[in-house]
Amino acid sequence: MSKGLRHDFLVVRLEDYDYSDYVQMLHNENEISLPDNIVRYINDFIRWVPTYDSGNNMKPMKGLNYHGTTVIKSEGAIIMKQVFTALLNLFGLGPPIYVITGEYGWIDSVESPDKGLYSKIVVKRDELVNKLQDIVTICDVVLAGHDNYFIHHAGLFAWKSFTSLDDPS
Repeated sequence: MSKGLRHDFLVVRLEDYDYSDYVQMLHNENEISLPDNIVRYINDFIRWVPTYDSGNNMKPMKGLNYHGTTVIKSEGAIIMKQVFTALLNLFGLGPPIYVITGEYGWIDSVESPDKGLYSKIVVKRDELVNKLQDIVTICDVVLAGHDNYFIHHAGLFAWKSFTSLDDPS
C-alpha cells in the first residue's frame, strides 16, 4: 500500500512486553501497517473500540491515539474484529481499483485562497482487504490468548519519533 504516513498494529504477548514498553515494539517485522488516509477514512468506526493510551498510564479511551501509542486488550479486540470484518466485507465488494473520498483541503493559490476540494484516495481492493483481514487475524490471537495478548498500535507521532536516522523508509 502507501509508503507515506502509516499506523502500525502488532499482536504482543504480555509475557514478552509490558504495556509501557512501546518503544521496544516499534518497527517489528510482524507489524501490520495501514496508510493514514485509510485510518482517517474509517476512524468513525474505530472510535467504537475500547482502548488504552499506553503513553498516558493506560488511561481508558475509545479509538486510537492518533499521534501516540494505543493498547487494545481483549474487550476491544472483540469490537475491533467485528468492525474490521464488516469493513473488509464492504471494501471487498468494490472493483479491483477504486477511488474513495478523502479529507477536505484548500488549494494553496493566490487566485483562489478560499477554494478547497476533497482529496481522492486510490484503493487497490485486494491490498486493503488483505490488510484488514490481517488485523482481524491478530484480533483472533488476542481473543484466543485469554488476556495473555494485546494489540499494540503505533500512531503517527510514535512511528516518526522513534525512526532511526539510518532507516530509509
